[in-house]
Amino acid sequence: MTAPTATKVNTCQVTDCAFNEGSACHALAITIDDPSPATCGTYTPASTSGHGGTQATVANVGACKAASCQHNKDLMCTAGEVQVGMQAGKVSCLTYAGR
Repeated sequence: MTAPTATKVNTCQVTDCAFNEGSACHALAITIDDPSPATCGTYTPASTSGHGGTQATVANVGACKAASCQHNKDLMCTAGEVQVGMQAGKVSCLTYAGR
Protein backbone atom coordinates (compact mmCIF):
# COMPACT_ATOMS: atom_id res chain seq x y z
CA MET A 1 0.00 0.00 0.00
CA THR A 2 1.38 3.39 -1.01
CA ALA A 3 1.29 6.15 1.59
CA PRO A 4 -0.72 9.20 0.54
CA THR A 5 1.12 12.36 -0.41
CA ALA A 6 0.23 15.44 1.62
CA THR A 7 -1.27 18.36 -0.28
CA LYS A 8 0.87 21.52 -0.08
CA VAL A 9 -0.50 24.91 0.90
CA ASN A 10 0.69 26.82 -2.17
CA THR A 11 -0.16 30.32 -0.94
CA CYS A 12 -1.86 32.02 1.97
CA GLN A 13 -3.32 35.47 1.46
CA VAL A 14 -4.16 35.94 5.16
CA THR A 15 -1.37 38.32 6.17
CA ASP A 16 -2.46 38.63 9.81
CA CYS A 17 -2.03 34.88 10.50
CA ALA A 18 0.79 33.93 12.88
CA PHE A 19 1.96 31.25 10.43
CA ASN A 20 2.04 33.50 7.34
CA GLU A 21 5.24 35.06 6.15
CA GLY A 22 5.62 36.30 2.61
CA SER A 23 2.30 34.72 1.55
CA ALA A 24 3.59 31.30 2.59
CA CYS A 25 2.17 29.22 5.43
CA HIS A 26 4.89 28.00 7.78
CA ALA A 27 2.78 25.71 9.98
CA LEU A 28 3.79 22.06 9.77
CA ALA A 29 0.23 21.18 8.71
CA ILE A 30 -3.17 22.86 8.60
CA THR A 31 -6.65 21.52 9.25
CA ILE A 32 -9.53 22.47 6.97
CA ASP A 33 -12.78 22.62 8.93
CA ASP A 34 -16.28 21.87 7.65
CA PRO A 35 -18.43 25.00 7.86
CA SER A 36 -19.19 26.45 4.45
CA PRO A 37 -16.99 27.91 3.12
CA ALA A 38 -14.37 25.40 4.29
CA THR A 39 -12.37 27.32 6.88
CA CYS A 40 -8.74 27.04 7.95
CA GLY A 41 -8.86 25.64 11.47
CA THR A 42 -5.18 26.45 11.99
CA TYR A 43 -5.59 30.22 11.54
CA THR A 44 -4.15 32.08 14.52
CA PRO A 45 -4.07 35.90 14.62
CA ALA A 46 -0.48 37.14 14.78
CA SER A 47 -1.59 40.11 16.86
CA THR A 48 -2.45 37.84 19.79
CA SER A 49 0.13 35.11 19.34
CA GLY A 50 3.22 36.46 17.62
CA HIS A 51 4.65 34.31 14.84
CA GLY A 52 4.62 30.53 14.65
CA GLY A 53 6.22 27.85 12.54
CA THR A 54 9.64 28.04 10.94
CA GLN A 55 10.95 29.42 7.66
CA ALA A 56 12.08 25.93 6.65
CA THR A 57 8.53 24.59 6.91
CA VAL A 58 5.96 24.96 4.15
CA ALA A 59 2.56 23.73 5.28
CA ASN A 60 0.65 20.71 4.10
CA VAL A 61 -3.01 19.92 4.63
CA GLY A 62 -2.93 17.53 7.57
CA ALA A 63 -6.67 16.87 7.69
CA CYS A 64 -9.73 17.99 5.78
CA LYS A 65 -13.06 17.90 7.58
CA ALA A 66 -14.96 19.46 4.65
CA ALA A 67 -17.05 16.38 3.79
CA SER A 68 -18.84 18.23 0.99
CA CYS A 69 -15.59 19.00 -0.90
CA GLN A 70 -14.83 16.93 -3.99
CA HIS A 71 -11.13 16.92 -3.00
CA ASN A 72 -11.87 15.18 0.33
CA LYS A 73 -11.23 11.44 0.40
CA ASP A 74 -11.21 9.77 3.80
CA LEU A 75 -10.55 13.14 5.52
CA MET A 76 -7.48 13.75 3.35
CA CYS A 77 -7.11 16.44 0.70
CA THR A 78 -6.52 15.11 -2.82
CA ALA A 79 -6.13 18.49 -4.58
CA GLY A 80 -2.75 19.10 -6.18
CA GLU A 81 -2.27 22.13 -3.93
CA VAL A 82 -4.48 24.53 -2.00
CA GLN A 83 -4.80 28.28 -1.66
CA VAL A 84 -5.90 29.87 1.61
CA GLY A 85 -7.51 33.32 1.79
CA MET A 86 -10.53 35.30 2.92
CA GLN A 87 -13.99 34.28 1.73
CA ALA A 88 -17.27 35.52 3.19
CA GLY A 89 -15.30 37.14 6.02
CA LYS A 90 -13.62 33.87 7.08
CA VAL A 91 -10.14 32.41 6.59
CA SER A 92 -10.98 29.72 4.05
CA CYS A 93 -9.65 27.07 1.71
CA LEU A 94 -10.10 28.77 -1.67
CA THR A 95 -9.55 25.44 -3.44
CA TYR A 96 -12.78 24.04 -1.94
CA ALA A 97 -15.10 22.64 -4.63
CA GLY A 98 -18.50 21.23 -3.71
CA ARG A 99 -19.50 17.76 -4.81
